[in-house]
Amino acid sequence: MCGIGGFFQINNRFDLNKISGFFKEGLIHRGPDVQDHWVSEDGNILIAHTRLSILDLSVSANQPMKTEDGKIVLTFNGEIYNYAEIKKELCNLNKYNWFTHHSDTEVILHAYEEWGIECISRFRGIFAIGIWDQNKETLYVVRDRFGVKPVYYISKPDHFGFASELKPFFKINNTLKLNKNGVIEYLTSRGSIAPNTMIEDIFKLDKGHYITIKKNKLNNNFETKFTKYYDLNNNLPLSSFDFTNKTRILEDLEEQIITSIKYRWISDTPVCLFLSGGIDSSLIAAISSKLFKEKVHAFTVGLPGNINDETSYAKMVAEQYNLDIHILNFSQNPLNDLNEWLYVNDDLLSDPAAFAIFHLSKEIRNKGFKVVLSGEGSDEIFAGYDSYLQYYSNSKRYKNNRLLKNIFYHLYSVHCKRNIESYYEKNTGNKVYFGAAHLQTMLSLKNLFTDKKALDNYFLWNQQFFEKRQNDHSIDYALKYDLEFRIPNDLLLRTDRATMAYGVEARVPFLDHKLVEYAMSIPYFYKTGKNFDTTKLILKELALKYFKPEFVYRPKQGFPIPVNQWLLDENVISEFDNYIGERKIDCLNYDYIRKIYQRHKSKKDNYADRLFNIYLLEKYIRFWGIS
Repeated sequence: MCGIGGFFQINNRFDLNKISGFFKEGLIHRGPDVQDHWVSEDGNILIAHTRLSILDLSVSANQPMKTEDGKIVLTFNGEIYNYAEIKKELCNLNKYNWFTHHSDTEVILHAYEEWGIECISRFRGIFAIGIWDQNKETLYVVRDRFGVKPVYYISKPDHFGFASELKPFFKINNTLKLNKNGVIEYLTSRGSIAPNTMIEDIFKLDKGHYITIKKNKLNNNFETKFTKYYDLNNNLPLSSFDFTNKTRILEDLEEQIITSIKYRWISDTPVCLFLSGGIDSSLIAAISSKLFKEKVHAFTVGLPGNINDETSYAKMVAEQYNLDIHILNFSQNPLNDLNEWLYVNDDLLSDPAAFAIFHLSKEIRNKGFKVVLSGEGSDEIFAGYDSYLQYYSNSKRYKNNRLLKNIFYHLYSVHCKRNIESYYEKNTGNKVYFGAAHLQTMLSLKNLFTDKKALDNYFLWNQQFFEKRQNDHSIDYALKYDLEFRIPNDLLLRTDRATMAYGVEARVPFLDHKLVEYAMSIPYFYKTGKNFDTTKLILKELALKYFKPEFVYRPKQGFPIPVNQWLLDENVISEFDNYIGERKIDCLNYDYIRKIYQRHKSKKDNYADRLFNIYLLEKYIRFWGIS
């Protein structure tokens, strides 16, 4: 929907009108329709906004938005899908004057007046919010339950800033230094994990959290408090549904998905769909076409000549449900011109699918759409990856083998021998689960990353998460891990950056919090089968209501991005060779990188994903001038 920003300082150290320019310049692509800001009379508070007009297109719905007395100022990115129900509840109180027709921003404003910051628990939607309350002399910064909308912040004793992206902070602090903890996470998981970013002293607000910032008048410094207002585990399992009857589960599941899609179709501008031809996006398309009278537009990426190209399946869905399908063939090598992509992806991410979404989003905006529905989250709540089944198998073997347990607990020592690590990995896989799309094993990460202390801390951090969830079944544990880390720090980030680069808002029906709570309450064997030999079983059985069995039960292909082909481009090879020779990143083992790169070029092994990850990191530090 928008770009948001704010700055809170003590003693007028910074020129807030100048900083407001940093916010406008760095976030205008997120909100190309209107840019505005508000500065307090004392010059210590700035609230900024760049608007993408989607709901209530009138001038009165512009932001920052203030209460009538000007004491509360709001900047908001996202959508509150149940705003009409909340507004009705507020109207029944007869306490508030309404100056917009149907702005969800104004609903947030009055909801805060009525219920305080606890109002966010009533919201069903995607949101990043900044609220300045003059009465309390307090700033609140909020991120939604699953991290659909990003929030970054800087925090010092005499100033605090927040924004939808990092770029405004790059202007405020001209000296950028690589964050080693973020780099470890990036090398393993494709992106840094909250609260880390790739840059030291710039942080990512974790999903389901809000920050309270107020001035301590005794020492004239800021106090910041972090509150976790939503925890999925505290909402599981749901007790109001019957999870013993599969027929009832299918009925309730369909109702949850339909409700979620209805909410996400609320807009004053046209809505369209991403359609890959897979089960998730195809189900959204089928249900949408049945729910709404207008013709549904669907956008698909084609990969000409790729044996795994799924456009034929997307065409089948379009023909069956009378969709207007737009196919964008993606054949060029994006690595030959990365400047525009690197500018948008200031919190670096190496998910190859981001490039396809990036180019598709440009086409969507060119066709006049500002809202697109996407299928992210389905695999993580319905067990859609083979890696979940493999993790179950490995965990079962590990659980029954005392020797392997002992080996595992010695893995954290930087002096442990490679043969023990290798034996562990061959026989158990990573008990410290790195996620469905992890790039590195423990052994390869230790070969690649030279800061062993930071590396051991990263392994221990993973283990600590496991110990908190060790009573979960291994399938449920793996799903929760990816919901906790992969969803907000990879899948949702790639979609947000790619779509908002062109002023398009992505909405994700499968990550409606009511639907997630329902899906995560479904027993795991309805997702994997009792023999743990299938993926996404319950969703596939629901899909049979809309598609033929041969469509539903075909093998999962994923998105076949030709990363290996990109890396073997002559220009890329020459550039990568120079980067390895320059050795700019002191925590990387360039001898190891050169070794796997040579094996990859000679086609003895395939290290495409790992090398792509490293190559983008090298490009990133040069583009932004990071030391």
